[in-house]
Amino acid sequence: RKNPLTSDISTADDWRDAGLNQLVREVESVRVVDSGATPEIHTRVRYSALEGGYHLESVWKFGRDGSISLRHQFLPFGELPFLPRIGVDWVLAPQFNQLTWLGHGPHENYPDRLASAFPGVWSGTVDGQYVPYSRPQATGNKEGVRWIALRNQEGTGLLFASRDEPFSATALHYTTTDLDEAAHTNELKPRAEVFLTLDAAQMGLGNSSC
Repeated sequence: RKNPLTSDISTADDWRDAGLNQLVREVESVRVVDSGATPEIHTRVRYSALEGGYHLESVWKFGRDGSISLRHQFLPFGELPFLPRIGVDWVLAPQFNQLTWLGHGPHENYPDRLASAFPGVWSGTVDGQYVPYSRPQATGNKEGVRWIALRNQEGTGLLFASRDEPFSATALHYTTTDLDEAAHTNELKPRAEVFLTLDAAQMGLGNSSC
């Protein structure tokens, strides 16, 4: 495929042409491993596009203190265009609307949009993460995240942290499909749930929106 940095063809069109916006999910295996100290769940899921896709192998480890350690491995196959992002999506309960993170902030930032976003501990609300561009698009991302916490009004919530490399994170009241299918901001209807995306990596924005 053409390099998206030099091609006049929209990279978003490349992704749609490859079927990345309509992946078919098939659970291939689920098994429980008794490791003695903590139980483990091993899963393998196949995500298929038109001419390629990837396998997602996951290992869940459950600690006695209530913590969960999760390792993902992405194994691509077939023909794929340049991938926009690699990560996992979570759907959280509506009450987890208070957001705190250690990473670049306070405003949205991307791999090639970091000059005015400084590392630190930042706070906000999930409601405040959406930027109302005239054409709805990916928004609210944070780079260089070491941990991100989502809490309710009483301060109870969930903490997501990386043991190794920092990650990218986005928390919105919209799904990726919601943003992709709306032509104007006024067409968007916020959902009650919180949609949290944790990415190992994603592309920069370039000189125009993808």
